[in-house]
Amino acid sequence: MIRIKSPGRICLFGEHQDYLDYPIISMAISKYIYLEAERISAKRFEISLPNLNQFMEIPLNNEELNYTSKRDYLISGYNQFIRKNFRFNKGYKIKITGDIPINAGVASSSALVICWLYFLNFITKRKMEPFQMAVEGYNTEVKEFQEGGGMMDHF
Repeated sequence: MIRIKSPGRICLFGEHQDYLDYPIISMAISKYIYLEAERISAKRFEISLPNLNQFMEIPLNNEELNYTSKRDYLISGYNQFIRKNFRFNKGYKIKITGDIPINAGVASSSALVICWLYFLNFITKRKMEPFQMAVEGYNTEVKEFQEGGGMMDHF
């Protein structure tokens, strides 16, 4: 069983300023996104998101996938890895939960993205340094969807 958790964050100074290259002070909080995964024989990711009453499957055909929603962060992260020629051959049953309030300004979506990327990094045995993980998180969440925003949430 693989278990990963990623914290939310609070900004003490400079909210929405990091993308303008102004200083910020932020810190992690003791609220998390949790990911649990176990291997399955099927060649897909079966993803349960009980907090959102959602379920999705990602087929492991190792091709970029189309987005099914405006901010499809799990598919975006998967696509980031495919673009870098990483391949997925082993299926997993995945449960993603959390106790970070959604839309409360404490980086719930960034915590989800980083948790997901950490999982993909782990199963591909990719050796991504923490700084690179933050850059990938930013690319997955912000750049991919051409949204405004900075990188503070991904560190």
